[in-house]
Amino acid sequence: EEEEEEEEWHNPGVRREFASAFAMAFGMLFVPVQKKALSFVTSKVVSVDAAETLERTRGNEIFVALLFVNLQFYFGPVFGRFSKGSCNNPTVYVLRFFMGQISFAEAFGGAMVVVFAHVIAFMCYYVLHLHAGENILPAGSPIIATGSQTEAIVSEAAVAFLNFLAFDFALKTMPKGVQPVFGAFFYCFVITVEKCKYSCGYMNPAVVLSSHIVWGKTMKSKNVFSFERIFEAVQQEANRPYAYGAVLGSLMTAAVAKVIDVVASFGRLGRSKKSLSSSSKRKSGARPAETTTTTARSARAASLRKRK
Repeated sequence: EEEEEEEEWHNPGVRREFASAFAMAFGMLFVPVQKKALSFVTSKVVSVDAAETLERTRGNEIFVALLFVNLQFYFGPVFGRFSKGSCNNPTVYVLRFFMGQISFAEAFGGAMVVVFAHVIAFMCYYVLHLHAGENILPAGSPIIATGSQTEAIVSEAAVAFLNFLAFDFALKTMPKGVQPVFGAFFYCFVITVEKCKYSCGYMNPAVVLSSHIVWGKTMKSKNVFSFERIFEAVQQEANRPYAYGAVLGSLMTAAVAKVIDVVASFGRLGRSKKSLSSSSKRKSGARPAETTTTTARSARAASLRKRK
């Protein structure tokens, strides 16, 4: 039997990972800007009342739709040629470590590069926000789970687990052109179901940490670019559910993957045994036939000799 060979992941390197993670983090920060631009166009093309009504009644749906469009691009082949296999998310490095694909040092180093890229991206947006103003580039806010610590951890773990399984399913069963659409759709579907009841399903601790560094209101250090503020943000309790949830979700995914591999290996072993058994039966069945043929030939030869 022919088995499908999965493409082996190759570490893109520090520079490529940083550039890719920075580009994606910085670009995703403009989703609220896109929403604001859409509202502005609606007010000019239709009416101000229509734009306000749309924002009031369908604001969340518009944001999720824009999120879906943006994620398709970052999951797709165009950005993929630039990222060259970059993870863009520390949770993915944690998963690869649990799957045995990379060492702990490689996972930790890659995750730190992604976190650093996110922090720099948020700081760059913050600088643009200061120069452009709130009307053009709206400020963000620190991400804080709405549920309890336990609820938020379970929520983040579930979101990571379900999305990892869905992405793997898409990679194995769908054409490459459909995979980005399905991945973006599934993620948006999951966070729509979650409805920010517990954690909002960010699935990326780097985004949460960066939001506290740049937009945190309770920090003692007011300088966004200081190391004191970064260290203070790292210690914020609000980061813990997203970090713990990412680790737990990755661990659950790796455990399920291992179980599936074990079951599949037993299935392949059973099929190979059946194949060997049937092959040996065919061979054993052929031997008597060969013996009979040889005996018949010997009898005919003896008969001819008697006639002579």
